[in-house]
Amino acid sequence: NNVYVVNFCVVGAIQESKNQLSVIKAFSNIVKKDNLCPLFHLYIIGGGLDSKYGKILNEYIQDNNLNDLVTLTGFVEDVQNLLCKMDIALIPSLHEGFGRVTIEFMLSGVAVIASNSGANKELVIDKYNGLLYDLEDLEALEKCMLLLANNRSLRKELVENANKYAIKYFNSCTNCDKIFELYREMIYKHIY
Repeated sequence: NNVYVVNFCVVGAIQESKNQLSVIKAFSNIVKKDNLCPLFHLYIIGGGLDSKYGKILNEYIQDNNLNDLVTLTGFVEDVQNLLCKMDIALIPSLHEGFGRVTIEFMLSGVAVIASNSGANKELVIDKYNGLLYDLEDLEALEKCMLLLANNRSLRKELVENANKYAIKYFNSCTNCDKIFELYREMIYKHIY
């Protein structure tokens, strides 16, 4: 009996602004509703487990009997090594800055689900290179998680598009050119 496990992950420092608790809650709801306990696993990757927020996450996991389904890894030196074992990455941040981790996911072959806040909505083109959900809508997050978990072909399509997108727009040469253009524009405006 070959059971396929879907691994979800959230990467980033354990803090309220990263909003990991919303993902754990959505994950818990999915497991309770659909009884998919052996099929899904959630990894929360990042330092700060001893923080007040880290303790809140841990308490929620304990109170909802998620110990076997949710792993709090703590700080991980080689995140890339872990990412190659993941299927779906979540970016639930309240205010995502540049979204470097989003690009890392895209380049790592992990399907992306992101909140529609900050840089996420600039980097993720909904249903093309990832899925976007309304930050406040836990049910929408659950639907996105279930959709990608249960639809391997959609997941594969999003991953392929995301990889091409990230390589095209976020390689070092393109970024260098954009920065150079920005400096040139600033200098030109300053002189004239």
